[in-house]
Amino acid sequence: MKKFILLLIAVFLVGCQKQSTSIYDEMINNIKESTDYKNKSSYFSVTYYLTQLNERTYRYDIIIDSPTIEMENIRAVAITEDEATSIFPSIGYKEGEVYHMALGEVNKLENYVKGILLSGDTYCNDGTIKLYVEFTSDNELFKEYILIDSEMLENAN
Repeated sequence: MKKFILLLIAVFLVGCQKQSTSIYDEMINNIKESTDYKNKSSYFSVTYYLTQLNERTYRYDIIIDSPTIEMENIRAVAITEDEATSIFPSIGYKEGEVYHMALGEVNKLENYVKGILLSGDTYCNDGTIKLYVEFTSDNELFKEYILIDSEMLENAN
């Protein structure tokens, strides 16, 4: 009986992982296919850093913060044009992973964060990254497609 219960739990956990992975994969495909990109958001700030790690590899850091409205149930993913990379930094896609932002509010117990950091590695040094951010505010769903390029680059000293 114990083995059966453990097997049932394992199957349930694998099923949850497949669901969140499929949502993640769907978002990656939507980002790649989207043509409606902006260079900034009216709802939050985006800061972008690019740091050279070695001759071929760069690390990018994207900070999402300073919300102008309350942002609940935030999901975000950043992808590069680097085809060698198939895993992209994301937040909010795993089961039970919930984040919110509101101007001036930080409360870890209620998952209100000051900002969100997405970091990844790339071979591209031109710094072009596609950012997707999804959130709700007053029960309305917002979807933001932002094209981050070298003009947005901050000094990473």
